[in-house]
Amino acid sequence: MEGKMSVVLDRGTKVIWGQEWKHNIEQLPDDVNSESGCLLDVFFNPEFGKFATLYVTRPEDIGVNSDHKKLFFEIKRRWQENVPYIIYDDEKYKQICAEWNNSSNTVCSKADFELLCVKKEN
Repeated sequence: MEGKMSVVLDRGTKVIWGQEWKHNIEQLPDDVNSESGCLLDVFFNPEFGKFATLYVTRPEDIGVNSDHKKLFFEIKRRWQENVPYIIYDDEKYKQICAEWNNSSNTVCSKADFELLCVKKEN
């Protein structure tokens, strides 16, 4: 018996924070809050790396008042460590987000990610 595979849909490109990102949608199975699974938005930019959002309707609004340089640095750093950020907008999705990136510490609520990106360096 074959294991379940997620469905990936190519959605083209999207401009976020003034940069062009390749946008795919992945279906995550086994979400207790959904009969058909979650639809995860995955964004990739060859310079800055990869991040994902789950039920964040406008990712371009994340950290809109922050320094995008810090935001890009954080995304790239974690992507290079093979634990890309996944940002969710509802606490009930925290567990399924953790499964997507192997329970790394890069699972963030939208609010927590914004705080991370506006922290000032000492």
